[in-house]
Amino acid sequence: MMKRFAILAAIALAAPATAGDVTVTLNAVEARPGMLIVSLFDRATLFRAKPPYFAMVKPVAGTVTATLKDVAAGDYVLAVTHDANGDFQLGMSASGAPTEGWAMSNADKLRGPPDFDVIKVAVPAAGATLTETMVYPKP
Repeated sequence: MMKRFAILAAIALAAPATAGDVTVTLNAVEARPGMLIVSLFDRATLFRAKPPYFAMVKPVAGTVTATLKDVAAGDYVLAVTHDANGDFQLGMSASGAPTEGWAMSNADKLRGPPDFDVIKVAVPAAGATLTETMVYPKP
């Protein structure tokens, strides 16, 4: 019995990884105060809870890259906030317009409030590379 358990454990440890890195490239970043919060949300956490994967990077003008490590294969929504005031959420005006920079996977497909099935991206076990363009409110 112990021998069988040892063999199964060895097979499990030798199995290929089911998680890979997700590299996110952000274009049109503005060098404003604060941090960029790069998040991958799953269906259960989308805009309601802490995302399963996130990274914070310093914003510099132009292009910024962030890497989210060991992301399990699945469907996710990429959401990026340029958190200028340090409150860890996207600032919104009274009319509902963002007051801070943002980016989202497949945002060009939106025709209303964010819908997981419309804006999701598939992340395979080997990981993924995503590229989005930041949007900033006009002063």
